[in-house]
Amino acid sequence: MSNTKPLINLAILETLKAEKTKDEIDLFVPYVAISINNLKNIPFTAVDIQGQLKNDFGIDAPIAAVDVLLTRSKKRDLIRIENHVYFPVVENIKPWKVQYDGRVDSVDESINNVVNAFIGFTKNKYGKDIGKDEAIDYLYEYLVENIGDSALISIKKKNKANNSIKNRKHLTANFIADSYFKSAGLWECIEVVARSIMLGSYLGYANQIAGKKKYENITVYLDTPIVLGMLGYSGENKATTLTEMINMLVSYDVNVVVFDITFREVEGILLAWKSDLAERKYDRFNPKTLDLLKHKGIDQAALDTHISLLEKRIEDHGATVKRGFKLRDQYNCNVSALEQKIKDEFHGKWVDPRHDADALNRIVNTRKDERITKLSQEFSVFVTPNVALVNIGADFFGDLDRSIPYVVTDKWLTTMFWFKHPEIFKDLPTGCLSRVPTELCSLIMVSGISFQRGLSH
Repeated sequence: MSNTKPLINLAILETLKAEKTKDEIDLFVPYVAISINNLKNIPFTAVDIQGQLKNDFGIDAPIAAVDVLLTRSKKRDLIRIENHVYFPVVENIKPWKVQYDGRVDSVDESINNVVNAFIGFTKNKYGKDIGKDEAIDYLYEYLVENIGDSALISIKKKNKANNSIKNRKHLTANFIADSYFKSAGLWECIEVVARSIMLGSYLGYANQIAGKKKYENITVYLDTPIVLGMLGYSGENKATTLTEMINMLVSYDVNVVVFDITFREVEGILLAWKSDLAERKYDRFNPKTLDLLKHKGIDQAALDTHISLLEKRIEDHGATVKRGFKLRDQYNCNVSALEQKIKDEFHGKWVDPRHDADALNRIVNTRKDERITKLSQEFSVFVTPNVALVNIGADFFGDLDRSIPYVVTDKWLTTMFWFKHPEIFKDLPTGCLSRVPTELCSLIMVSGISFQRGLSH
């Protein structure tokens, strides 16, 4: 079945945001209002709304999230409760429905323009024919995975479009990048849809939309590519993005930490760069890494200084280095098996499976077999740009049933907290496709970070 309906509905709902919002929960009032309007059976329950949200918008929200939203809807006089069931207040829901209906044609036309452009782009650049439904499916699935983040949303995708184009993610990414450069009109629509899917993704976790303001109970451990990126070794745009993310976390009193094993890996990468520059072994560098170092005037002597000040530079960005981690044997995972799985299934290069396995085991160890379902619980999490590692971790540790995973992407983390602190970002958070072109191209690529000597591009 095509994703036309949720794609259009999400785009429409994004245009219906209330001008006055108290907090992030208010962002979802239009979703609930339209879903209530579309219900066939009155009175209704939270389970009915849960199903309607999924049917209308492709949002698979846990019942706890629905309960929160219904409580807010009651405060907004959209519903009333009698005998433990809900009734719509029709006169208050009707204005939302009228606005919604008024946007259908214009949004439908905008999305058709994007879809037609996508079809033309595919034909002209690749000589391939795709239909309208295929184009919509490609866009919807790509945005759900890369904007909402598959680790955050729990939507179940069925009946995927055919595989006539083997790498459809790459195709979609290229089209989005091409639209950014060539068509402001198309780009505006893509931004609306991307922002809307982020809203839908955010709703995929229940208790994260509570009013908690400080999160000193959360410890975030940064992976090597993120440390390198925030220190400027992946370019200024990436450094800005990651600094924004870390500033956001620090503003919520989240503990931002670097494992000692990660610190040593970063230090080792800088030492290797220093050695290779001294010995003129330029072929050992990723060409983009070498270009960046030359552009910044970073030579052997400069790297010496960077290495000696490494811990201070990390601390200046709001993170601390944790040394002397003590493991409790009863909470360890099978590290050897996890390391082997990373070796077997990660298809990139220059990744240390032992480091990744040890880092994830430390996170597992801190959780003490406790299932984490709320941001209010005390827990730690490993943050990486490596989508492949996230998927490997999810597969290795099994279905956590809406629990917060042991390893998440920086997009996951940014999306989660952005709705609580949107003023930090001028537009959308990381992965939103709305920054400068050089960063855009790196953000929209679907593969996880692959880096030579630790530097991502």
